Amino acid sequence: MLNQALLCFGQHRRAFLATTFLVLCALLYLAPKGNTFTDQTNFEESGEKGLFELEMVKAEVTDGRGEEEGLERWREEVEGLEVRVAWLEMEVLGEHLPTIHMNKEEKIQFLMELLREVETEEDGSEEDSKSLGKIGVKVDRLENTVEKVMQTTEATRKEQTKLQANDAQNSTLVQTRHDATQHEADVALEVTPDQGLEHHVLSDEAFHALVERNTSTWTAAEWGQFLGYKEEQYRRRGEAVRLYCRGREQGFATRILTNSLVVAEQHGAAYCQVAKVASSTFCRHFIDLANVTEQEKHRWRDALQVFAPKLWPAPEEDLTGVWGALTSIVIVRHPMARLASVYYQKFVELRNHSSWAPLVRRVVRKYRAEGDGGDPGLASPAEFLRYVRDDLARGAQGVDQHWRPQHLSCPFCSLQFTVYARMEDLDQDSLYFFTKANLTSLIDVNRQLNRASSKGRREAEFWSGVDSKLVDQLVGPVAYKTDLDMFGYSTGEYFASLGITLDLDFTPGTEKGKETLSS
Repeated sequence: MLNQALLCFGQHRRAFLATTFLVLCALLYLAPKGNTFTDQTNFEESGEKGLFELEMVKAEVTDGRGEEEGLERWREEVEGLEVRVAWLEMEVLGEHLPTIHMNKEEKIQFLMELLREVETEEDGSEEDSKSLGKIGVKVDRLENTVEKVMQTTEATRKEQTKLQANDAQNSTLVQTRHDATQHEADVALEVTPDQGLEHHVLSDEAFHALVERNTSTWTAAEWGQFLGYKEEQYRRRGEAVRLYCRGREQGFATRILTNSLVVAEQHGAAYCQVAKVASSTFCRHFIDLANVTEQEKHRWRDALQVFAPKLWPAPEEDLTGVWGALTSIVIVRHPMARLASVYYQKFVELRNHSSWAPLVRRVVRKYRAEGDGGDPGLASPAEFLRYVRDDLARGAQGVDQHWRPQHLSCPFCSLQFTVYARMEDLDQDSLYFFTKANLTSLIDVNRQLNRASSKGRREAEFWSGVDSKLVDQLVGPVAYKTDLDMFGYSTGEYFASLGITLDLDFTPGTEKGKETLSS
């Protein structure tokens, strides 16, 4: 093998020397930066092309044409060529390349000697001579290139230094302007509800007075004030969610559940559904956008949450890219209010339905104290809540979607929403969403499904028979503390609004409280 290699070298010595000369021309100009390599391109072809393109770039620079663009191309070519040179040094010539440790003057001298050796070589066949003739043309051009490289290098370096200085100066100026603009924006957004928003949109009092009026009486300016007030509200809610996400472990609230996203790209709108938070209403809105027949709507009337994402599925690729171009909404509600809603719809109204009756009876058998009377087919609020408590203790991710914590239902930490809506303000948030998405002419904004009037008297009745210890467990870390903290809900304010006073051992947002839900 070695003899064959030496024979091959002797037969093609001219070609080898000329190729080596080509490599050294590149090395002459390029200060070595180490021997790291990633590209194994044929160097004789790519190296010559790279040198030629570099000369064109340097010509642009020295002639004053396309200075900034030319230097940028120069930097890119240098980087690519250095990689190829490093590869050739290590893989082909290895330690035998004498220029590795030469300074610039020594490299020039070595090149000139190599050039003379190639030109005076007389041995070789006719085929070799033809090859040498082709290479000779390259050598002649490269000989001139060597001189040009040496002449323009210093000028190019000076131009680079000048541009870098200008870039640094401009960068400092731009950063200063950016900082000043950002400071002004930060000052503008530091207005709290207590201070009022009159300088930006509306005060809280003026806003509430506005939304009490019929929207048909609003002026264009008042519409703008409504939209501005809600946008500031959504900005603050979204920032609170993102801040909470940053303090959690990787992967928290990023999972996308099957059928959770409804993405109507055609209409530029999207929705993430949370069970028992207006999901039936909003899924019906998106079904209406699909323009399906009334027969189909009737067929899917009990499975709207499945039909809507079937009509408007989320893209399988580049969801984040698509999502950023859409007007999107997610709706949450106070976890305690949501539990009351689940109870009245599923455990009361549907207690005899084939889907819920077996569970209701099982809950009664397990959690009703011996000797207590009552309907064996109707669980009490406390019995229902004890079941939910223990179900969550076994693993919140696997529980029924109707009492699964809301932060597990949508990817709050991987997707940002245009509208961070609340069930408590659903009329306002729906109006904003469909107005912003320009969909008010295509759907009935006032449509509301499964909206039981559990707020007020029924909701107060629900909680009035529940002891403080059980409530304390439900607002704890294993149950709904994350929802309460992440979405900014207060347990005390909620029960106070119902006229209920509870002595809770656990206050969401603090470290005080029980760590398990065991009874």
